[in-house]
Amino acid sequence: MKSSSTCLPAAGKGNSLSAPLMARCLLLLAALFITLSGWCTGTPVYTINSSQATLTVRNIGSGTYGIGIQLNSTTTYYEQNAPLAVEVVNTAGTATWLTGAYTAVQDMGGGLYKCTGNITSANGSVFAFTDTYKAYNATGTFEINRTVAVTTANAADAGFSTRLAFQRDVTSAMNDYDFFAPSIWYKNNADVADNALATDLTDNYYWFREDRMPLPIFMVRQKSNGATFSVYHKSPDGSTFKTEDGLNRVIDGRMKFASMGMQNNTQPLIGMLFPGTEGERTGIFGMSTTKRWAYRSNPVTLNYTQQYSMSVTLTSETDYTAALKNTWINYYNSSNPALYSVNLTQVYLDQVAILNRYWQSINGAPGVPFRIKLDGTVESQNDYNYDMGFVGMQLPNAALLIREGINANNATLLSRGEQMAEWWANNASLQNGCVKTWYDPYPQTWRSYATYMRVIGDGMTGLLWAWNFEKKHGVDKANWLNVCTKAGAWLASIQNGDGSFPRAVNYADNTIAFADKTNTSHVIAFLVDLYKATGADVYLQTALKAGNYIYTDVYQNFRYVGGTPDNPNVPDKEAASMALRSFLALYDLTKDTKWLNAASQTAYYYETWVYSWNVPIPQDDAGATYPKTRSVTGLSVIATGNNAADSYAAIDAFSFYRMYLYNGDAHLLQMAKLLLQNTKQAVNWDRANPVAGYGDPGILGEATNVMIPRGHGVNYYLPWQTYNLMEPLVLMWDVFGSYDISTAETLSLTDRQTRNNNYSNTRGFMQAATTPAGIISGGTYRITGVQSGKVMEVEASSTTNGANISQNQWNNTSNQKWVVTYVGGGYYSLTAVHSGQAVDVVASSVADGANITQWPYYGNANQQWQLTNVGGSNYKIINRNSGKAVDVAGFSLSNGGNIQQFTYNATDNQKWTFELLSAPPIVSGGVYKVTNKNSNKVMEVEGAAAANGANISQNQWMNTDNQKWTVTDVGSGYYSIRAVHSGQAVDVVASSTADGANITQWPYYGNTNQQWQILDAGSGYYKIVNRNSAKVVDVENFSLSNGANISQYHWTGTDNQLWKFELQTAGVPARIATLPIAKKAAADSAVALNPVLTLFPNPASGELHVRWNFPAAEKTTLQVFSIDGKLQQAQTATNTALVVMNTSRLKAGTYLLTISNSKEVITRKFMVTR
Repeated sequence: MKSSSTCLPAAGKGNSLSAPLMARCLLLLAALFITLSGWCTGTPVYTINSSQATLTVRNIGSGTYGIGIQLNSTTTYYEQNAPLAVEVVNTAGTATWLTGAYTAVQDMGGGLYKCTGNITSANGSVFAFTDTYKAYNATGTFEINRTVAVTTANAADAGFSTRLAFQRDVTSAMNDYDFFAPSIWYKNNADVADNALATDLTDNYYWFREDRMPLPIFMVRQKSNGATFSVYHKSPDGSTFKTEDGLNRVIDGRMKFASMGMQNNTQPLIGMLFPGTEGERTGIFGMSTTKRWAYRSNPVTLNYTQQYSMSVTLTSETDYTAALKNTWINYYNSSNPALYSVNLTQVYLDQVAILNRYWQSINGAPGVPFRIKLDGTVESQNDYNYDMGFVGMQLPNAALLIREGINANNATLLSRGEQMAEWWANNASLQNGCVKTWYDPYPQTWRSYATYMRVIGDGMTGLLWAWNFEKKHGVDKANWLNVCTKAGAWLASIQNGDGSFPRAVNYADNTIAFADKTNTSHVIAFLVDLYKATGADVYLQTALKAGNYIYTDVYQNFRYVGGTPDNPNVPDKEAASMALRSFLALYDLTKDTKWLNAASQTAYYYETWVYSWNVPIPQDDAGATYPKTRSVTGLSVIATGNNAADSYAAIDAFSFYRMYLYNGDAHLLQMAKLLLQNTKQAVNWDRANPVAGYGDPGILGEATNVMIPRGHGVNYYLPWQTYNLMEPLVLMWDVFGSYDISTAETLSLTDRQTRNNNYSNTRGFMQAATTPAGIISGGTYRITGVQSGKVMEVEASSTTNGANISQNQWNNTSNQKWVVTYVGGGYYSLTAVHSGQAVDVVASSVADGANITQWPYYGNANQQWQLTNVGGSNYKIINRNSGKAVDVAGFSLSNGGNIQQFTYNATDNQKWTFELLSAPPIVSGGVYKVTNKNSNKVMEVEGAAAANGANISQNQWMNTDNQKWTVTDVGSGYYSIRAVHSGQAVDVVASSTADGANITQWPYYGNTNQQWQILDAGSGYYKIVNRNSAKVVDVENFSLSNGANISQYHWTGTDNQLWKFELQTAGVPARIATLPIAKKAAADSAVALNPVLTLFPNPASGELHVRWNFPAAEKTTLQVFSIDGKLQQAQTATNTALVVMNTSRLKAGTYLLTISNSKEVITRKFMVTR
């Protein structure tokens, strides 16, 4: 080996110190440096500081130089005494590694230092190295820019590659470290398959091609002291060409990609190889359990030059999670991937169109094909096979068709979605609640495919969403909800004692198919949503038990394994997705921040699977189906031991945005945008630049190699892709009023956080009943202890924050009266009438005996209560935060007996009755005439228009449906107000908060600009206050004219802002079929069902007049049920009758009247007042 200098030594010409003085200074500096740092090798020449780390260019003797990096105040030290490293391959194929030190260093000014040196091969080829060093930022990071030029080329040398790496200065064991290589290696890789990279910690070489890495990073963290050393290929080019493939050595100048990793398992040498040789295990030609190398070299030709940059970072991190997060974010910021500009509305519409175009009903089974070729063709009728969830996503896509059908007033989309949901509801559910998940319409058979937790979780969530979309539109598909509740109960029945679930169950005999517990997270979000929809405690408890299991197994053990049914239980990104969605759902359920902490760790782990740099698709490869003009950023690696990537992570853009709103980390905002926008780059949406070979707008490939052969994939679209693209768009729209995060960001932070919190409270669900406990939300109640007969009161009628709550004899004072308000998720607030303050467990305590006082209501979990009937008219009152019951301390029978919380033990001092004293002024589900006080004109939709955005104004009363409004309690004291003729809601245009913003009708999405407080203003009039803007409904300019516009304006208290609500009917009638679905069509054709039902007066007092007409003369049964389903009274009569029902013994409240004969059932709500 030969070496020579290419620039002046550091102490050369231009030094102003005398030689003796220089020598003394160097000795003093060296002694001082050794004292401070513990370094003992070489003499410092130049020092660069970056936060916790120091990089030093060191004179290692004989005019040669090396590099050292130390973590300040520790003995952790990485060095390189031979920074020049080149592998030379001769024409005979023999490869030799040559190494050497720098022979010259130079201060270039401005904190930049240049180091140079040459390596000469045995055949005389010369490789000239020029490296520059500088501090990159204040995070312990340094940047190295390298140029290697072939200044002499001997024909006997064919190829070369170079290495830039740093080595621990002491020997160590692999178990001394935790590792991180994105999508390849996490901690000790305990759960990877035998054919994965880094599967064996006794290997000596771990070099990974960077094109398989979402960011080209390699990191090690020393367990003993947290010292974390990482390297990153900065500003990678990544280029290659079509035929760069195979295990044989490739020598070509077009390869501009690196490999990242390490070698030497007893003294790690960490850095990069250029170009990217992979070994001693490689995934080229597929993963393998055998050790293999795929060598790559550039040519030894005169003046051929390599140029690349590497960042190195040395910091101290408290734990592995912090090391991974901070390392990833540091280098993500360096990469700074550009956001793709995409028309998200067009993407949404194209995905709806795909579902609509390929929908078919085959032998009575409706659905969309399992796969479609990229050119838009369906190859075979057998491609029409239906998987409920996972890759097939039949039911979730059915829900999206229903939603769009409702919102766009498109009967075809609505019908097709309903047919799909109805078919699954009628055919998939078994008696025990388990569901069959995969059906072949050709030849009309169910596959024996086991019921995987992933598939039932996806499928039942889809059916529950479908029910919810219909319910919001006033249609109750009770049989759909019934299938979901049965499935939820079945899940509870198979749950293991530790809270986990088996991976899959044989539906035929309910035996365990796969007992692995790693898929437990896959059903948690469904269980939480089912609880939000029904309020049934069994789903809450089942979800919490499962949550506590994954809190330990996934979060605390950092074990994200088994996200799919079709891969073995290995680390993968879908396990992270399932965990993130579960932890957020559990936070929505409990408001316990431990779930947010778990969600946060999961999000930072999850994103390390997402490509955040562009790996270019070779321009010369005509077989690549991924569009060459678009970036791969946003794609995500499927699993460890897998070469492919897909667009799956698009589904979690909404979750990442929520995480940003919770913790304020702007990085998560950027990642949310990346997932929302960049995942659309492979979608054929842009009419001006269509993707060549893609047959339909909206088509995209299911899986793609980003590793070689780059851009090649399975060449099919699968329906899961449509759902994953659409779900975050739907949620963004419904919660924030826009598909686009950037548009949502124009709302105030307070508004966005409020919307996020509102979604958290309900997860977008309408309740199956008025309220889970049968309590009238907004009603005023007397709450009486069963044991003592005393009532709950705020002591001494105090209005002070923290005033005590105890029991006393009934005095009919307002401090003994409580407004009970449903706040979502099966919980209520209890607010004292005299003070307006809520029942509150002091300091959010979870301890037995914690005191209960009044406090202003902030929506905290310690102020929310579950009311559960425990027999007769008795209820237990359970705190959401602690799970403890409201309890009269010491079983006291005395006035003043203290009220506290305590573990529920079913004693009478923990049981309470709720007696309705007065119903709320507005009856949820009632249809109202809404009249302005100033003009005496009524609110109407102009021209009875059904179109989205039709204007709302005032007009004289004409008793038409466009002047009637259904007012529905949507929780937390807010209502939706919907026009009877169109079903659309009163909506402030564009969620404006400005005075004068117009009010129109729009499909109800649950947004806060569509939600209203109806507040008593005295004398029978109300002000209508928008939740989003806090402005009130106002007739512009005090107009008295027909057609005068209605807008929002700040509250002035004038008569043009006051409205009277006059109940027209207490609820919209609902027809319920009592015949089996399969017989319904025949029954409908045989009997002309045209019932008429009239109730008056409604509300009733002493008696209720009921008139109806059934076509066939036969006995009819009339039954009155309380709102929680308990039969109150019944009688029979003949058809075409008028019956006067005695209601004098019914308590004040809301009831359901059911009239039935053998063919039909009609129900209607009515109220009783006292």
